[in-house]
Amino acid sequence: MSIKILPDIVINKIAAGEVIDRPVSVVRELIDNALDAGARSVSIRIAAGGRSLIEVQDDGCGMERDDALLAFERHATSKISDDSDLKNISTYGFRGEALASIAAVSKISLITRSAKEQLGTEVIMHAGKLKGVNSVAATAGTSVAVRSLFYNMPARRKFLRQPKTEELKIKTWVLSAALGRPDVHFRLTSDGRELINLSAKQSLLDRASQFIKGSTVMLEGRSDPYSLSGIVGHPGMATTSGNRLVILVNGRVVSDRLILRAVRDGFHSTLKPSETPVGIIALELPGELVDVNVHPQKSEVRFREPGRIFNLVQNSVNRAVTGFRQPVKAYVSNPYRGYENTRTSERLQFFGKTAEDSSSGLIKARRENVSAEAGFVGNNANEESLSEDQELPVKYAALKFVGQALNCFIFLEDKDAIYVVDMHAAHERCRYNEIKGALEQGGLRSQQLLMPEVIELGEERAALVVKNLETLTRFGFEIEPLGDDSVVVRAVPTLLGSTDISLLLREIGEVLDDKQVEFVIKERLDAICARIACHSSVRSGDELTRDEVYALLEMMDRSDFAAACPHGRPVVVKFSRDQIESWFGRDR
Repeated sequence: MSIKILPDIVINKIAAGEVIDRPVSVVRELIDNALDAGARSVSIRIAAGGRSLIEVQDDGCGMERDDALLAFERHATSKISDDSDLKNISTYGFRGEALASIAAVSKISLITRSAKEQLGTEVIMHAGKLKGVNSVAATAGTSVAVRSLFYNMPARRKFLRQPKTEELKIKTWVLSAALGRPDVHFRLTSDGRELINLSAKQSLLDRASQFIKGSTVMLEGRSDPYSLSGIVGHPGMATTSGNRLVILVNGRVVSDRLILRAVRDGFHSTLKPSETPVGIIALELPGELVDVNVHPQKSEVRFREPGRIFNLVQNSVNRAVTGFRQPVKAYVSNPYRGYENTRTSERLQFFGKTAEDSSSGLIKARRENVSAEAGFVGNNANEESLSEDQELPVKYAALKFVGQALNCFIFLEDKDAIYVVDMHAAHERCRYNEIKGALEQGGLRSQQLLMPEVIELGEERAALVVKNLETLTRFGFEIEPLGDDSVVVRAVPTLLGSTDISLLLREIGEVLDDKQVEFVIKERLDAICARIACHSSVRSGDELTRDEVYALLEMMDRSDFAAACPHGRPVVVKFSRDQIESWFGRDR
């Protein structure tokens, strides 16, 4: 079999298979090009889920005639010049594959004009072949219309999902992209229906207020040269769908397992193993410290210092979630007034649970001031920004005790609201904090093993464990090296009890630095503290006296993170006077 050079049309189709796998891939690439062109307004129009039409129009710098033709050549780009540029990429696109790959599998037309030209240029291509070049009247900027995607690749076209599914994928991506660029106006229409219309905002937090739903807190962190900002939702909002946590690296939407794990770890025991919190994580760092050239679709990155980034994210999230002190605010359907329009409901599905898929479907979040780092959400995902009302932290012991109901719930009131407290969840949170506080103040007691345990770890893991003996000793371990690949464990923290020490040390051997060693151990202790707190708390069915109720409320007032139990469930739900009166039509 002789070796031969493939023709360009085949090469482009192969590249299209890597870069363009479905309509959302086209949208992603064209939006990246628009943003790199300096656009401040991007309008996306699709039909049949992108199968029949994807049109992206921007007000960027546009192109001159020669550049418009050259843009369809493979690896033609204005964004890098030599291999040294790959070490510090600051643009969304850089490979020059997008237009060539899209053109190879569709019928595409491009209309563009630079500000210094009187007429624009239209380029028409079908299946990678040039069909026409014309001078046309056009506004400054670029419009790309992609029709009949995969019309010349029927096998690939068969793998596309239903139009509604492809539409949702596109919508989700546009929302994520809009978070990365709050200074840009994004608009999406599908088959004539407007799905998204997000005007330009000043900051990420302003943008998030346009469509995020749920009880949230802001987070921030810095470890030069890294900086972090974002928002995370109440643990009770967490879902099994990972796409409701948006990760941005230098404004680029990415899927990153390191950051995802750090966010989840920052919530400690409040998340179930299969859950991912709702929120936005935005990491900024110098371009030379991140490699974005590791995935054909630029959806993954590789960090030069993953350990530092993990610690920054995990610690920042952990500090933020302790701010959930205010009760979540309830929404119950009002027969006299409609609640939310279709588009708002769809956005709620993107960032939070709807009433249909949430165990706490009555929750409708509003802005709540939880500390100097205030939590917030917007009430409308289009143009309404954050409300300016501020709330003082609730003092639960100052509320009037009304009674206990359904063997589990305590009812409290003040002049403006009724509060419902899950007494088991509340006591569990308080007991958990007491146990953790005692550990932090007095350190961990050790217990000697009846028989020292020899654990074989392999040379690399054993070396890391030995390197971190000082840290392990602070947590109550007594460990000695044994040869090159094993250690002897003579004592362990008392609270670890029957924990598999061998498995724990193997996990420690895989982490990157001392801070992560501490976290692996703390994670195990958190789980044990949560179990102890659960079993030592008041249970559903227990009847509390008035004095016991107020003792519990005083514990809540002293406790951090009083809005969620160690397993992430809400502790208190607030029903406002206005809400209650509206249920009975008293506000009409």
